[in-house]
Amino acid sequence: MITILADAQSAQVTNWPLRLLLVAATLLVIAGLLALMRWGWKGRERRQIDVSRPLPVPPHDATFVIDIPGVYIGAARTGDWLDRIVVHGLGVRSRAALNVGEHGLWIERVHANSFFVPADEINRIRIDRGIAGTVRSKDSVIVVTFALGTTLVDFGFRPDEDAGRDVIVQACIEAGFNVDELVITKEQS
Repeated sequence: MITILADAQSAQVTNWPLRLLLVAATLLVIAGLLALMRWGWKGRERRQIDVSRPLPVPPHDATFVIDIPGVYIGAARTGDWLDRIVVHGLGVRSRAALNVGEHGLWIERVHANSFFVPADEINRIRIDRGIAGTVRSKDSVIVVTFALGTTLVDFGFRPDEDAGRDVIVQACIEAGFNVDELVITKEQS
């Protein structure tokens, strides 16, 4: 058996120039697709220049009652969950912690821009399956609708644990935010 393996040889590459040309063509196609994706992302940024920048930090007197770790999924224009908001880093998915207090919501993001949503700009809070082109399991994403200048924006946050979702909803109710009745009904049952 060892003699048979020793005698086996791989076939010789007969046409090196053709193989190198195919490899180069494949790499060019991949680079071209990546360039087109970047071009589309930058074009979306140019079209969304009218979207205001969110507040980078909460007020100094703001206090928060909870700090729940999870994933910031992204932001989209309200009513069109496929129209992802990419300006000001809002389209970047990242690990985050959602902090709730009576002054508003503070989203502390890892390796991305954190932002603060004042309480008077929060339109409503609901639980949904997804946001910004991503779909998760049923009732696993907390979607916050808020005003960013003149644009209504939804952002999605998925807590690491299901219990975190319930804690966030309860803290939002206690802070006086507009939480959908369906969410409140689910919490009470």
